[in-house]
Amino acid sequence: MFLSHSRIASLEILRFLSSISVVIFHYKNILINNRSNLISELPFNKILNLFYTYGYYGVHIFFSISGFIFAYTYLENNISAKKFFVNRFSRLYPLHFLTLLIIVFLEILDPNFFKNYNEINNIYNDIYHFILQIFFIPYWGFEYGHSFNTPIWSVSIEIILYTIFFLSMRFLKNYISLIIIFILFALYKTSLFQIKYIEFAVLFFSGVFVYQMINFDKKKLQLIISIIILTISLVGNFKILLFAPSLIMVIILLEKDIPFKIRSTFINLGSITYSTYLIHYPILIFILMVENNFLIFEKVYLNDLFFISFQIFLIITSFGIFRYFEKPINFLIRKKLI
Repeated sequence: MFLSHSRIASLEILRFLSSISVVIFHYKNILINNRSNLISELPFNKILNLFYTYGYYGVHIFFSISGFIFAYTYLENNISAKKFFVNRFSRLYPLHFLTLLIIVFLEILDPNFFKNYNEINNIYNDIYHFILQIFFIPYWGFEYGHSFNTPIWSVSIEIILYTIFFLSMRFLKNYISLIIIFILFALYKTSLFQIKYIEFAVLFFSGVFVYQMINFDKKKLQLIISIIILTISLVGNFKILLFAPSLIMVIILLEKDIPFKIRSTFINLGSITYSTYLIHYPILIFILMVENNFLIFEKVYLNDLFFISFQIFLIITSFGIFRYFEKPINFLIRKKLI
């Protein structure tokens, strides 16, 4: 269905929109925290209330997208363990390390603010958790809670899933992903086992299965079935384990309908997703720091124009980080190690 190694524009724009939904959720969650009386005053609340309330589901969509992209990139190709893990390290670690240092710098800049903020929000910015962050294992079960650049938790979990994917890749080619999904879902639903983050493993391998289903013919039938499943996921209690993979299936099947003129825009926006996801938290924390020190900026984030300016600044900053930091270091690490 796709050109070999080509970027899928529909999936790239979904990645970007998912990251923005998380940003909007954190805009409320971090800036106003438990002050529920301010929720109605949030910028464009009537329009964005769904994202202020449920934007964190963007993370769930990330996991299914990751599963699809990994299957799309690696299932049909042979790749060595060294190249696979160097590719992942060069893509993920440099920006993680940079944003970790940014949080450390901000805390040195205003220790009193962080002392109060961390105590209220149960955040552990200590030596022990810094070491966990350095080794990229801050959410593998060794932690006492969130620490430093807190959104990195999901990337930390993805690393485990990447490893499982690589080790099982030979078997995944035989559609064993469906069996894995059933096993993981059974474990998720049973009370006998309490496995942290298992729902994200289900979502990841659901993405793998979506890729395998795409390879079949009868695209119109697939689209109809996907839309039906997507609709079912919205009826009654929201069913994210159905919603995310069915949404991806619908988006992928509509890939050919995206006008050529906007494909590059979608792909460019998708490229900054990781930057947007990791840099938005330090920016939001900095806004709180400024408010804490300068009363003139109190509740400035409730202003509509400020919200728009924040989003524009975030996107521009993410583009700059991707172009002048992520890409060059990614290339340099791969050149040195592969």
